[in-house]
Amino acid sequence: MEPIRGDIYKERGSTFHGFYLQPQNISEFNDALTDLRAEFPDAHHFCWAYRIRENTSGDQLCLFDDKTLREKYSNDGEPSGVGMAMLNLLAGLENVAVIVVRYWGGELLGAYNLIQAYKRAAKSAVRVN
Repeated sequence: MEPIRGDIYKERGSTFHGFYLQPQNISEFNDALTDLRAEFPDAHHFCWAYRIRENTSGDQLCLFDDKTLREKYSNDGEPSGVGMAMLNLLAGLENVAVIVVRYWGGELLGAYNLIQAYKRAAKSAVRVN
């Protein structure tokens, strides 16, 4: 699965790359995250969020619709609130994910500005779709 690239957002020397994905399961998401880590090996942070509905019974044939919506996010070492803000952008959507790759620019942004920068990069990728 090829992620959809959003705009590159810059804030005080840091660079944020936003990506939007439509994984059908968590395994597809993890593969895409691994691919982005390989594409951006020098990046400092990979913050992400997803909302994926997948079968709870695995690949077994089941008579009942036993799908569960799984929501998860990662701050990847950034201050708390970054991943949750990105997850909130996906409200009401299913089988979607955003990943924001950050190259640190050497200057601290503060929690509020940092969260806003991640949200802008993630929004640009969601808007492209």
